[in-house]
Amino acid sequence: MKVPLSVPRKFATQRDFDQLCEVVRYLLGNAIVGVAAPLEVHVGGGGRTVSFAGQTYLTGRITDYASDGTNQWLYDFEVVTKTGAGYGEDNWTPTGWTGQARNRIEDMNALGGLWGNGVDAGNMVGTFDIQPAPVGCLIDIRRERNGEYWFSYENGVDGDCTGGS
Repeated sequence: MKVPLSVPRKFATQRDFDQLCEVVRYLLGNAIVGVAAPLEVHVGGGGRTVSFAGQTYLTGRITDYASDGTNQWLYDFEVVTKTGAGYGEDNWTPTGWTGQARNRIEDMNALGGLWGNGVDAGNMVGTFDIQPAPVGCLIDIRRERNGEYWFSYENGVDGDCTGGS
């Protein structure tokens, strides 16, 4: 399925076309809901065509979390865009959009047994336990058909050993 967008010839200068392409790229790259189908832009009665792949996720940064079941958390996030080069939180700029999401890897977590990250809870010693995704962590978030936001992050395990070794 393709979603067409047509622009009349009177707006079809090269500069207008380039600006339109930038606007569409920005909208697809920052869409809070994502675009499931490819988008084709036809300019000037078929003179030029540009296709943009559907954007099905957005980039978020975890800002907080709260327990949402046994070894499961509900995460607050802010949507961010990449604005600088390389590593560093200053290279990601908040868009102003926020929401809550859950972690797919935590979906199968339970009090005991195998956690979604592949660690067996029965093998934990001392105070070792599964940890939530940390505040500040960048995540790729998808909006599911039911309107919920989900991401995948392999939870770490942390704690202290008992017995001094």
